[in-house]
Amino acid sequence: DMKSRKQKGLKMATNEFRALIAKYLALRNVDTADFIASIGMNKSTYYRRMKEPELFTVAELRAIGNCLRIPRDEIATIVLSFK
Repeated sequence: DMKSRKQKGLKMATNEFRALIAKYLALRNVDTADFIASIGMNKSTYYRRMKEPELFTVAELRAIGNCLRIPRDEIATIVLSFK
């Protein structure tokens, strides 16, 4: 049904978002704790948001993208699928 399809889509987008962050942390050789500090986020807030990335604010997503130098189109494609 429609609801389970939407949940599957959200789960896939969540996994893609986590993979994107992991990819850029590795590519940029950035320690996760340093990354969290540099985007100005509390550690527990960061991990809570990573469980449900659709809860990230636009400002938080912008900070993540800027810090890890993630191309805007790459992050936007995933974020738009959270809707």
